[in-house]
Amino acid sequence: MTQTSQKSFSSGLLLLVVLVELFAFGLWGGGPRVVRGEECVFNISFSAHIGHSINCDSSEFLYASSDLDNVWGPESKWQSRPGSVLFVWLAARPLVFALDLFFDRAESVAFNDIEHGNEVAYTIRRNELIAAYLTFLLLHFLILIVSYKLYMRLAGITPSTRGRLKTAAAVAGLVVFINNITKQFLWSPHTQLFNIMAPLLSVYLFVRMQEAERPEKLFLLTGLLSGMGMLFYGIFILPATVAGLGYLWRRRGVLIAGIGQGQALATGAGAVVLFAVPLAVWYEFIFLKNGAFHDYHVERFRGFVWFAQVWAQDGRGRAIYWLGYNFLEMFRGAFTQGWGFVIVLAGLVWYARRFGKQSEAKADNVHLWVGAGLYAVLAAAFYALYGLIVARLSYTIVAAVFPLIGFYLHYCEHHMSRPLLLKRATMVGVCVYLVFMLAKFGPYS
Repeated sequence: MTQTSQKSFSSGLLLLVVLVELFAFGLWGGGPRVVRGEECVFNISFSAHIGHSINCDSSEFLYASSDLDNVWGPESKWQSRPGSVLFVWLAARPLVFALDLFFDRAESVAFNDIEHGNEVAYTIRRNELIAAYLTFLLLHFLILIVSYKLYMRLAGITPSTRGRLKTAAAVAGLVVFINNITKQFLWSPHTQLFNIMAPLLSVYLFVRMQEAERPEKLFLLTGLLSGMGMLFYGIFILPATVAGLGYLWRRRGVLIAGIGQGQALATGAGAVVLFAVPLAVWYEFIFLKNGAFHDYHVERFRGFVWFAQVWAQDGRGRAIYWLGYNFLEMFRGAFTQGWGFVIVLAGLVWYARRFGKQSEAKADNVHLWVGAGLYAVLAAAFYALYGLIVARLSYTIVAAVFPLIGFYLHYCEHHMSRPLLLKRATMVGVCVYLVFMLAKFGPYS
């Protein structure tokens, strides 16, 4: 890397870090003040004017990460998605050891159950609490960094791209860090940031499946990694599904011709088996330990099982009606939160048409649209069948638009006569969006 490119990379990275820190500082300094019970969020006050909003589930994540019995105990709500709390528990051990050397090991922090008489629900050792919280922050930033790298690749910006972090597309990619989901969960231990990562990963896998020399190997690897991801969050079934559809599209010629069907079927079966192995191993471990597997989300929210219950009680028509209603509600929630991104994308598509037919980028263009469209439909269907439709879940559809915006920004910047103007306009737009995200209320769900 030359001195010029190093300077460009450093200054671009500095911009990235500064904006992210501004976003984080705004959350710490701004509040908003929320009464717990009205929303699934409460505010920790440091003074009359300084506080920080935390998701109401965060303390339970911290509690589970402080003691493995809270993960695999008979009534643990983390049995169906143990990945995050297991990762945090393991990664936090060195920090816990260090804190125990210098601070009181016995001091604990109590958490009250506001819904049941404000009694103490559980206590967490202070050193465990601090270590788990910091490790959750590390996990969150790892998720967002991976998401940003996926966005950059989908936008067509590679490590060899000159001044890649100073391009308009790279600046626009800061919406990966600054959005409704990160506003709620960047500083709150949770699993919701995977709703940003999953659409970018799904689109990337679909596009990569069309380019890979050995798509079979990529499909099998995707099956295994997505299966491991299911231990963290159920949405990882979507990247596996999108990758599978991408593999079928890549091999459509030989499948139609009747050649190579055996290999395609074997690859698909292998990917399914690899996808199921991590869950099967974990399920067997829990069953052998406790004699039963407890799925809190099915019991509490009737996740996925509600459809069969409504069908049995109220008939097929009613069940299909509510499934369709949930599906449309997902898109309504996504449009309510992401209509601005849709307008920006439409404007970029219109402007890009001025430069011709985009023949050199046509294939990538089509694959991006197909991948994003597949993910949007599958995500809406997934959460519609799950049966819990809230704003934060709908936002995962909005995130599928991010790589399309990045792609067209990069294309326009590469072809227009005054690319600096586009970059400046993008920076202004991102800064305005940053201020808006800091100042606005919610959504909290």
